[in-house]
Amino acid sequence: SEAIRDGRCKIIEADVAKLPFEDESINIVTAFETIYFWKNIEVSFREIHRVLVKDGQFLICNEGAYREHKNIKKWADMLDFEVYSPEYLTETLNKIGFKCEHHLDEKEHVVLLARKL
Repeated sequence: SEAIRDGRCKIIEADVAKLPFEDESINIVTAFETIYFWKNIEVSFREIHRVLVKDGQFLICNEGAYREHKNIKKWADMLDFEVYSPEYLTETLNKIGFKCEHHLDEKEHVVLLARKL
């Protein structure tokens, strides 16, 4: 709240598929445990690509990399969300114009870094 009051932080609520930013105006976009709920993942990724500057970074961190994992499946069924594999995310982002790397830890948490080409 101090950063907001001091003008160092501004909170903007928007649909990721229709971001209220100019083309190539953002350096970094992060998504922590949110892409599960995005209605059209490819449209959203294209919109992020639009607003990122060249070499801009898009970081995705998800606890669940595969729907088949017992805890993830339970929550996905209960909350009706999608779980995207790191392979699918990488392929989709590369197709749009990102260069991606992903990492899975021993618990199958995924960290994916995409850089706009």
